[in-house]
Amino acid sequence: MSQDIEATVLTVINRLSNGDAPVELGTPLSSLGINSVKIMQIITQLELALDFELEEEHLSMAHFQTGQHIVRLLQDKYHDTTAA
Repeated sequence: MSQDIEATVLTVINRLSNGDAPVELGTPLSSLGINSVKIMQIITQLELALDFELEEEHLSMAHFQTGQHIVRLLQDKYHDTTAA
């Protein structure tokens, strides 16, 4: 599941970034021209692709600084979901 999350996050970020070069998980999203509007698009696309919904408490910009931050958030979310 972890690799699926990473691949999906990278695919979505690459689709919405302004650059032509592939993005790495550690790249700051702000350096890719990703603003708050694009963050909302990332969230929407990830929710659709991975079939989940982020809670309002998880919508802090601290979770969306890099792709790796997003991956950690989603791994925690999936872990919590599967543990229930």
